[in-house]
Amino acid sequence: MSKTVDSGDKVVAGCGSHMQSIARIDEDGTIHLKTHTFTRCQLKGFTGGTKVILSDSYGKVIYQTPTESYGVDGVSIPFKDSDRWDEREYRFDSSIYTKIDRIDVIVCHNPHNRLLKDLLIIADILIIVFELYEKGCKGSGDVNSSGDSGGYTYDAGDGSYLYGTYSQHLTASVRTTPITLKTYDGIHFVCAENGGGQELVANRTEARGWETFDVLGNFVFGGSISLRTYDRGHFVCAENGGGRELVANRTEAREWETFKIIGPNGKTDGSLVKNGDKISLLTYDGGHFVCAENGGGQELVANRTEAREWETFTIDII
Repeated sequence: MSKTVDSGDKVVAGCGSHMQSIARIDEDGTIHLKTHTFTRCQLKGFTGGTKVILSDSYGKVIYQTPTESYGVDGVSIPFKDSDRWDEREYRFDSSIYTKIDRIDVIVCHNPHNRLLKDLLIIADILIIVFELYEKGCKGSGDVNSSGDSGGYTYDAGDGSYLYGTYSQHLTASVRTTPITLKTYDGIHFVCAENGGGQELVANRTEARGWETFDVLGNFVFGGSISLRTYDRGHFVCAENGGGRELVANRTEAREWETFKIIGPNGKTDGSLVKNGDKISLLTYDGGHFVCAENGGGQELVANRTEAREWETFTIDII
């Protein structure tokens, strides 16, 4: 089982200076980080930095990679690279994998003076993260609503200072949010029998462990998510990607284990899903919705082509 976060292509400095980092975190305690650094500027190069931070549900950093710095030169500079891909691998204690609640992949403009590249340590990264939280950037997106760049200054302690300007520091994140799903009748909850590994039903009148699921992914209207069962070892799956039954016996989240969150009246505006919101779950094939037969009290299927009452669930964020 693994989690993957892609920062996307981000402009981290002027003159078309781009970075993209893709991090895959494996259950065995391995982080695979692949970074693309390139510029479209003819003469001016830049140095970028990237880092991965793992946090638990209390916001505590439980592991962070070293800051890696990569430099490129202008497109017109002979015998120099203006476009490069780099791969790194890191190891962490695999016992903390189940504690991961947030994964932050940060790409940024590092100081142009490459002799200082190793001085961008965890202290300044944490400053960035805290500043972003204060500005309300708690998921993927820009530093603020206008997309303006921010900046920071870091005293290296030896009389030198690092300064960088940023846009979209917090480029991507995955959260695991525990929820319950109440059916349309208002009295039943979705349940993974035995806490996972078996069938899904909607006949429980009380939400306990087996009725709890972790949301992995972009928990917004229009976002794609996977639902992990209480045993933390299985995922909800719409067989064949939709049109058939729902099960909770997959040990890895792939396409059939992916659902798109649709709000009332087809809402997909990217706003956060909040406690008490009503949602429908669109299957991977794009043509079917999850349905609690009779509005609750019976089985769950994924064969409805339209979201009506029985295809509506109320979110309770735990």
